[in-house]
Amino acid sequence: MSDGKEYLRKMKESIHKYFRVGTVLWMSYPPDRYDYIESLKRVLKDEYFDAIEITRINDDNLRKQAKDLLEQSHITVCYGAQPCLLSTGVNATLKLYHIPVKK
Repeated sequence: MSDGKEYLRKMKESIHKYFRVGTVLWMSYPPDRYDYIESLKRVLKDEYFDAIEITRINDDNLRKQAKDLLEQSHITVCYGAQPCLLSTGVNATLKLYHIPVKK
């Protein structure tokens, strides 16, 4: 069994060796309190982040600006559907996995 030195050595390595560190933009910077493009730029400039999760952007001009910035970045972009799904009041989980039972 190890005396713990190997474990301590690994704990000093960068988390980026094991994970893509990311943030959920609309949770980190709620759009009702922060400018969307400025928030996006702030995350994209931060070398700590490897990934970002965004959701639907309704405004065409804002979506184009975001697209241009994301294309130039080093960041993995993920789409978060939660705001779109949860705002409808529909339980998508039940609809996706519901198997009718014959009586």
